[in-house]
Amino acid sequence: MEEKKIDELELEKEVEKALDDIFKGARKTELKEEEIEGYSLLEPVVEGEEAFKRDLEELVGEILTIEWEIIPEIAEKAADKCRRLQQYKLDSDNLKLIRLLENLLTEVRSPEKITAQKLEILKKAGDLLYKHNFENLEVSSEIADLEKGLKAAEQEEKELELELELETQEEVPREEVVPTVSPPSPVSPPSEEPRISVSPPSSSTRPPETENLISQLLKDYERLVALDELARLGRRKALRKLLLKAQNELRETLLRVDKKYEALLSKKEEEIRNFVASKESRKTVPEIKEAFWCRTSLRALLIPEDEVAFAGEIEDHWRPHLLEGIFPLRLLKGKGLWNSLFGKVRPKLRGSLSEKEEKELRKMVFKTNKLLTHESKLILLWKDNHSLALLVEDFRLVTLDSNLEWIPAEPPFLAKTRFEDEEVYLFSVTRA
Repeated sequence: MEEKKIDELELEKEVEKALDDIFKGARKTELKEEEIEGYSLLEPVVEGEEAFKRDLEELVGEILTIEWEIIPEIAEKAADKCRRLQQYKLDSDNLKLIRLLENLLTEVRSPEKITAQKLEILKKAGDLLYKHNFENLEVSSEIADLEKGLKAAEQEEKELELELELETQEEVPREEVVPTVSPPSPVSPPSEEPRISVSPPSSSTRPPETENLISQLLKDYERLVALDELARLGRRKALRKLLLKAQNELRETLLRVDKKYEALLSKKEEEIRNFVASKESRKTVPEIKEAFWCRTSLRALLIPEDEVAFAGEIEDHWRPHLLEGIFPLRLLKGKGLWNSLFGKVRPKLRGSLSEKEEKELRKMVFKTNKLLTHESKLILLWKDNHSLALLVEDFRLVTLDSNLEWIPAEPPFLAKTRFEDEEVYLFSVTRA
């Protein structure tokens, strides 16, 4: 019996050695980013179809990074790549997609100007570019739908600007009305509807400061009516612009009266924002006792411990898949013929994901948050059928103080706080 086991082990070693010899020539040495910069002059010159494919892969990877977080520098780099790609001989679908991406990436360089609708179009265009070139799919109809969606988004922006014209129209000069007595004369109907303007009653006895305050109050009353209407229509962006304009004008009016209001207004503003933030954070942040602290290339994250299904070092045979932005769970079985045939995924997992059947786990594929570059560790997130393979530089399990003060953060993050003398963001896979 012992002799049989030895024979099986010898056979397995021979098979693995044969496979290693076959694929040895296909292995690539992956340099870290800093190493690539140092040895850039030693890289072979890539031309033609290979260079085109490489640029496309890099462009899609940069778009995926923008999907995770808008970074002007990455958007600028991706836009430059779009301009370079147009120098190749492109089919009509590639040309349309790359021109569309270039226009959107130019807008993304100013994150405050890009709308959620256009960001979604950007993501879809990047996905179509990948499918057309690497999966050989026909995407003409999808491109036409994207172009229609972009035109609709631009039209909506124009309509929004028209709604805000009430803020840019010139005010009708208010003239003091002097009563005069004159004989009646025939009144002809006006050629156009007169503009209705609410003006304060004139009084020669009021000081200028009082006149200014009354004028401002009347203007703000008109704005409140407009704000009520915009809130009813759900025009959030227009609503905020109008509020900010009113806030700034009120501040300027008060400072003209007395500069001492500067400190008072700043103090009040801070108190109100902190109060609202504390109330909102209680609604959005769950009670967390333990979490995985991890560092990405952009920031430090905290992830609830119950959402982490796996955390470990990235193995070499995972890299080809991570470079494509995916992680099949079957890779957890291990490398080699023996593991391929008899290895198990389930024992490597933790939490609710480990309760699934082995057969189902082997078929599951997680998307990554970005394409692999220099990261050395992988965290698999799973909760309520939401999944993500998170590429990180480092991670560790930490215990959180229940007295941590959370403040709201922009999506996809739940909140942010100070932890171990640095700003960290709370992330949940259900918000990805």
